[in-house]
Amino acid sequence: MKTSPLPRWFAPLTAVLFAELGFCPSPAQAAAPPTPEVVSLPPALAARPDDVLAVSLARLADALATGNPSASMLGGLNRIAGVIAIDRDVILFGTQDGTLPALAAANLAVALKNAWAAPGFEGELGVSIDPDPSAADPWKSHLTSVFGMPPTAPMARLLLHADWLLKRAAAGLAPEVFPGVLGSFERGGPVGDGCNGVMPTASAAQHRFEIVSQKLPQRFAQCAPGMVKILRPMQAVLTVAQKLETGGLGGGREGTAEPAARNFANEVTAALRAPMLNPEYAAVVEVFRELEVAWLLRYLDVPMPVLAEAQIELSGVPERVDGVTREDRHECEPRLVSRTVLDGRVLERYQQRSWERRYRGGVRIGHPSLTVDLVRDFAPDADDCSQLRDRILAARSGTRGFAWKIR
Repeated sequence: MKTSPLPRWFAPLTAVLFAELGFCPSPAQAAAPPTPEVVSLPPALAARPDDVLAVSLARLADALATGNPSASMLGGLNRIAGVIAIDRDVILFGTQDGTLPALAAANLAVALKNAWAAPGFEGELGVSIDPDPSAADPWKSHLTSVFGMPPTAPMARLLLHADWLLKRAAAGLAPEVFPGVLGSFERGGPVGDGCNGVMPTASAAQHRFEIVSQKLPQRFAQCAPGMVKILRPMQAVLTVAQKLETGGLGGGREGTAEPAARNFANEVTAALRAPMLNPEYAAVVEVFRELEVAWLLRYLDVPMPVLAEAQIELSGVPERVDGVTREDRHECEPRLVSRTVLDGRVLERYQQRSWERRYRGGVRIGHPSLTVDLVRDFAPDADDCSQLRDRILAARSGTRGFAWKIR
């Protein structure tokens, strides 16, 4: 078994979707970034659960150039189980999961371009949404930026919108995103009505969340010449990176997250692994897995796949979006605190109590680092691997298509 980090020049995905923001009254006032297209697998591409699907990246690039509609969805392959490198081609193989959205060839092309540092795709890959420090109210208008890829890449739109949705979910404004998961804003509410019980603080906890891939050991096995199986596909988790202490516009101390934020993160992590995950977040998880495949191929030092040279569909993201804002204010009933009699008159003194709660938070979506833990000699099913490789390559020689099935 050999464990090797990626070379120093290999920048990990940091898809920084930071957008720190405050949460204010009316959800209707918040304009969402453009909604990405998450495509379901059409019936024409349906495969049996036991079918092995294979896709040639070289032929896929040609099919995309001719406008083949199924090429944009990798011919229905959406559970990548491994790769085969042969000559100047790379073959992906795996299965089809009808509960998942289609894998987008455009996102795979972006991942490959970034892994090989193609012009315009160098460095850390991601997007960010940040308060506009020049605005009178930085939380109302947020600036967007894209790095590691052009702003016209469809992946940028997907990650940007996912960031925005997670902020709304944390603020309790979008319960449909993760059904049954209570937002962290509600978890930090007052005890009782906040008037007779414990009053909430003037400013609720401010946290930065991160959606990252969980590092799993022994994820890959080279079980036949040029063939690597993905033993343990990466999992997405939501963590609480830190509690912010400067209104969300600056840094904060690590390890200071409050229980309400940690509980929210744990429940979102469970939702990210649920069978019926929100389609948009299922697409985000699949993007991580496409990036994982790209990094694996770069680590294996295969020639840059032809798909990395493909032209991708343009979509684009706006330069700024409205901030997701929310606050809670409550005026308590006046409370009698004293009663005195002066010159035959009764004087009563009342106390008016009120409380206000605001939320500030940030989100980051990305893969902080990648270590390829590759088992070089994988004896338990070496024969099965060799047979599967032979069947995939034999079927490849019998078709001119970019995708084929092995039954």
